[in-house]
Amino acid sequence: MFYSMRILLPQLNKSVDVEKGTSLFTALKTARVPLASSCNGEGICNKCIVRLVAGSLAEPNALEQKLIEKFELEADQRISCQCTVTTDLTLTTTYW
Repeated sequence: MFYSMRILLPQLNKSVDVEKGTSLFTALKTARVPLASSCNGEGICNKCIVRLVAGSLAEPNALEQKLIEKFELEADQRISCQCTVTTDLTLTTTYW
């Protein structure tokens, strides 16, 4: 597997290497990073929110945009099951 992007998780003192275009939720779950979710990545529960400290993610898809508006998320908050990794990232959450 070719890893081209790195996700830094400073609260966990961990980094995860992933392929560009990988689902953020899948990348974190595969790396056994604790990630809140009751819908298993279906985009229903809104629990897998992460805060983007550095880097950027793909533009929100229609479902994520709807959830961002519904739950009034801040500009640096994203729903991990609905976005893909496009650059190196640094992330935090309220529960790590």
